[in-house]
Amino acid sequence: GTLEAHTNGLRYVGAKAEEQVDVIYSNIKNAFFQPAKKEIKTLIHFHLHDAIMIGKKKTKDVQFYVEVMEASYALDNARRSGYDPDELEEEQRERQLRNRMNQEFSNFSKKIEDQAKDLEFDIPYRELGFYGVPPHNKSTSFIMPAVNALVELTEPPWFVMPLSDIEIAHFERVVYGLKNFDLVLVFKDFSEKPLHVNAINIEHLDALKTWLDSCNIKFYEGTANLNWNAIMKNINDTGIEGFYEDGGWKFLNMQGSSDEEEEDPDD
Repeated sequence: GTLEAHTNGLRYVGAKAEEQVDVIYSNIKNAFFQPAKKEIKTLIHFHLHDAIMIGKKKTKDVQFYVEVMEASYALDNARRSGYDPDELEEEQRERQLRNRMNQEFSNFSKKIEDQAKDLEFDIPYRELGFYGVPPHNKSTSFIMPAVNALVELTEPPWFVMPLSDIEIAHFERVVYGLKNFDLVLVFKDFSEKPLHVNAINIEHLDALKTWLDSCNIKFYEGTANLNWNAIMKNINDTGIEGFYEDGGWKFLNMQGSSDEEEEDPDD
């Protein structure tokens, strides 16, 4: 199909003319451009303020992509040699297609920024990426931090957690000897259930702490998995003011290390 950038929004018209999707710039909360490096597709992705209808489904996430590589190869029994000229040519074609599509999508995202004025595309940081199980997906996915969100845009159902919506982060199951830990992200809107990203390799713990720190998001860590349904119910029953008067999230420190207690009280 065709995607067009207009003065006030984007219009996508599919191969069948009745397939039409309009996305108004003012409804876009986060915009992402993810070039294909190791993925099979180059994409732009929009996370919306208010859900729109696509077909018969309501969604807050809209993605436009082009596949730059076959997802599955026909693997015949006889493995072709590494010097097979056909294979080398195929790889070269793929690389050219990938570079061309990355460039086209990049140029298009800049044109959208020019039209929309206050919209900025965010490119996920591949070097900070890690494997984990996002809340919307039951299988391990490659999750990447971006400037304004934590995202997984390659495998639907997609995962977009805007940083502006996060109240605090809590690392769970951080135990010496365990290879994995879990990350819980608590929304500023306490009526929403916290999101869990599970089974992250322990080697990413320090990098994630540094990243959250640079985003000014307070984090805690503990050795156990907490019952967040009960915690959020308790906070909502107490009321936000009462909750903060009682020390707020201080109780999470009890779960973690004691060195936080020794910090300068004026900090």
